[in-house]
Amino acid sequence: MIYSFIIVCILNSPTECPVKFEDELGPYNTTAECYLRGAEMIALISYKFPITAATANCVQKEKEDKVEEENT
Repeated sequence: MIYSFIIVCILNSPTECPVKFEDELGPYNTTAECYLRGAEMIALISYKFPITAATANCVQKEKEDKVEEENT
């Protein structure tokens, strides 16, 4: 499973650089799909904030299994 996230720097916000945004729609089957989603995320955030730098990243992780605890 491939997950997407982006790292951006926002203009006039030096204490908030870099800022990481994780994708909530994934995971993706291919790296290409993952990077396309990253590009889409950057475009969407640029409508709301003036971005000075941005990068899309993808990471491959195994699906996390939930472990249930038993109370005895």
